[in-house]
Amino acid sequence: MKIWIGSPSDVRQGEEALKALAKQNDSKFWDDEKGIIKVDAERWKAAQKFEFDGWSRNWAHATSDRNSEHEKGFNDYINVPQSLGNVIEIGCGQFTQLQTISKDRTINQVTLLDPLIEKYKQLPHCTYKNGRFQDRPTQLLCRQAELLHATEEFNTAICINVLEHVQDVEAVLTMLHRAIVPGGIVIFGERCYDGLDIDEIYDIGHPIRVKMKVFEDWEQQFIPLFNITPVLNNPLNQAHYFIGRKI
Repeated sequence: MKIWIGSPSDVRQGEEALKALAKQNDSKFWDDEKGIIKVDAERWKAAQKFEFDGWSRNWAHATSDRNSEHEKGFNDYINVPQSLGNVIEIGCGQFTQLQTISKDRTINQVTLLDPLIEKYKQLPHCTYKNGRFQDRPTQLLCRQAELLHATEEFNTAICINVLEHVQDVEAVLTMLHRAIVPGGIVIFGERCYDGLDIDEIYDIGHPIRVKMKVFEDWEQQFIPLFNITPVLNNPLNQAHYFIGRKI
């Protein structure tokens, strides 16, 4: 199925999508081995605009971002330790996945990172609009994940439904690993796009399309505690969920 998405309200399929794809697509970023793992600044900024426009207008009624879906994918997070220590969630959006993960768990300090974090704070349902998450000690970082610049600071790192929105996947994964203390935990959930025909899809809000091998290679740096690898038969619905302890 051919799909072209130019804005939250401009979604085309079939022949209309084919016409639009001939004028605007992401094929120049595609790598046969890894998928799309890096885009230029212009493409990334267009995706960020789409994201904020969507949450502030089209989906302004929402109070979570697929939290229940991810909780089910992680088997209710039963493999996550009781004590999370110092936690970072990259690409936290306006709601965070931590609001679900943190239930009945102890946290020392929370760091939330998102390049749109100051804009999200203006939205009525943002979980940290007062500058704090659940009245816990909270640090808000308004920057790209590529610019985290943290070294072994966090006991728990959360990265769920993030990489489709970044500019450089390998830079983000390098920073994410570097930020976790030895023995610390990563909670990682992303779609993979093995089998995708990049000539048949364009989604302005999701420029990155990572293949499973990129995740598998990165996860070799962790001891698996939970690992769901999808059957690669539907490139638009292949969710990978992983919890690991840093070696």
